[in-house]
Amino acid sequence: MHQPRTTPSLFKTRLREFDRKTPLYVLLFLLAISTLGCSRATGPDTKTIPPGTYQLDPTFLSFYDHLGGLERAGPAISAPIKDGEAISQFVEAGKLIYDPNMPVSSKFRLAPLGLEMGVNEHAVESPQVPDIPYINGHTIPPDFFELYEDLKPPTVGKPLTEPRYNLVLKRYEQYFENLGFYRNVGSRTVRLLTYGLWTCDENCRDYVRQDSVPDIRRYIAPEFQDFVRMYGTDFTGLALTDLYVNDRGETEQVLENVVLVAGLQEGQSEVRLKPLTGALQISAEAPLANNFSEGKYFYRVLAELGYEIPLEFWDYIQDHGGIALIGPPITHYSHLENNIYHQCFENLCLTYDPSLVPGAKVRPEPLGTMFNVILYESQKFQPVPTNEPEEAVPTSIPQSEPAAGSTPMPLPAVPEQGNSIDGVREIKLRVWQRYSFVEPGQRQEIQIWLEEDGQPLGSQVVELTITMPDGSQQRYPMVPTSLSGQSSLLLPEIDAQNGTIVAFKACYTAAEKIQFCDADVFVIWNNP
Repeated sequence: MHQPRTTPSLFKTRLREFDRKTPLYVLLFLLAISTLGCSRATGPDTKTIPPGTYQLDPTFLSFYDHLGGLERAGPAISAPIKDGEAISQFVEAGKLIYDPNMPVSSKFRLAPLGLEMGVNEHAVESPQVPDIPYINGHTIPPDFFELYEDLKPPTVGKPLTEPRYNLVLKRYEQYFENLGFYRNVGSRTVRLLTYGLWTCDENCRDYVRQDSVPDIRRYIAPEFQDFVRMYGTDFTGLALTDLYVNDRGETEQVLENVVLVAGLQEGQSEVRLKPLTGALQISAEAPLANNFSEGKYFYRVLAELGYEIPLEFWDYIQDHGGIALIGPPITHYSHLENNIYHQCFENLCLTYDPSLVPGAKVRPEPLGTMFNVILYESQKFQPVPTNEPEEAVPTSIPQSEPAAGSTPMPLPAVPEQGNSIDGVREIKLRVWQRYSFVEPGQRQEIQIWLEEDGQPLGSQVVELTITMPDGSQQRYPMVPTSLSGQSSLLLPEIDAQNGTIVAFKACYTAAEKIQFCDADVFVIWNNP
């Protein structure tokens, strides 16, 4: 390809005038308890099971061990469900099924939850390299294929997608019929996505994994299912929100890459894309004269001025609704990060990864995720003033005095639903951030609120964990809670690119092997 111009990426664009006084709660985490040091319970004593989890039905013990047990498949998050002679049970990574009436090879199996979530990526060309596995129209990378063979193909199911790099969560992931795989950047360990937690949904809300955000969040609304099937979830991404009504009375849904709008056009219902680059105030670049660059299509917008679009992008656009759906270009082709390049259009931005196989090199940037974090969630909460934060200090460093002149943070009007221990004590823990997004060099403030049986829980230490942009974690013991059950920390400056999502989690140890955790995120974003 022609050498790209160096221009700001999505993660380096400017967001101008969003109201800092409105708190932004990003629901990228389910807010509930999680556990430490859990082990599979094999006896009838349910008191040994941590809150939010269940005893595994003995029928599944061998099959569960085949999946990797607690470490890989996660705990049981529902009670066993009986349907005649068949038994099923949700674990974090999927849904276990035993049906004695099925053939021997199918008596124990996993439900095809990947198909249920509507994952639908178009097949890619078979790679010319014989060492790359190619199954069901998709390739499987070597590290994923090792686990695929270890768990056995009938257990995992056929691949539904190409392996993809998740720009937001900084990991590689791939969806299969029965299980999903992911590997964090910098790690060699391949883990399982939370298929079971996603599908069990409301019935399993007492449990949340403590080490990462949920992988899948919502069903694609019926209004948009035909559109998603036509263009594929490689184009739209999976749903981040439920269906909602916008200020024009139209129904919308936020997906990872786009926001879909269902409206009327000349009396006919239609699905279109919300113009996200304008909503996120991604700076448009002035059109330039045609350089007649090899491998580029020149899109003229004004007299002899326009934008050069790589032919890979142009072909992709023609296969996905054309300029009428994607919108005209607003930036020039440029470097994004690592070996990935991109270009923004009115309704989305496209990325190009030359390391992937043909048919998978081009896909949209996750603008829907940024819209969800920065704009959609900002309309859901109102601020209430509280006390001042303390200075954040790592575990190994003594606590310091509160920061001078620091500003109070808002308390939530209603705390989250609590959880009980042994059916007696009810604990409620809530954590939130002062700023939805912080500029590079700005310091974030985190505050927690702890209650027991409806009363503030004072003199208790809560540990705050920050997941840094490089994947490392920093832990800070917060100062003991006040008589009002509150404690605050002022975090150090975080050096990161614009668009970086920083996850944080607060955990309170209520009893041996039992923790109550609450989590959220904020965004590093330039806001001049």
